Amino acid sequence: MSVYSIARLAGGAFFLATAGSAQAAQSAATDIVLGTFHGTGRACYGTLTIGTRHIAWMTPFSQCARAGYAIREEQMGPEGLRVVYLLDKRSAHCLYSALILTRRADADAPIGWNVVGYQSLQSNEEKREDDGLAYYLWR
Repeated sequence: MSVYSIARLAGGAFFLATAGSAQAAQSAATDIVLGTFHGTGRACYGTLTIGTRHIAWMTPFSQCARAGYAIREEQMGPEGLRVVYLLDKRSAHCLYSALILTRRADADAPIGWNVVGYQSLQSNEEKREDDGLAYYLWR
């Protein structure tokens, strides 16, 4: 008997994975977040760009220039997608070393993305919301 996991990807497509293909699911999660995301409005204006080796998040309040990153956590499930990025080195005007990108499973193709920046991974783990900055994004 096989155990299956179904997740909705960007564009509304579904991804079906067996328990034995966790690596494939993780790779799919990584692949669908590559690209440029946009925020609008006074506070959320800016871009989040994720490449295979570098990430950049430019906003009016924090300018995280292109930096290497490590993926601390990836989750794809019925609720959606969650990827935790740890920046290798913050630029001078970057306030955050941990970025968490999420996407609701029920969202239409270009919307439903959110990014939250935290000063540290510990701030996120301790749910210190005053240390974080959340932005709604679209592609």
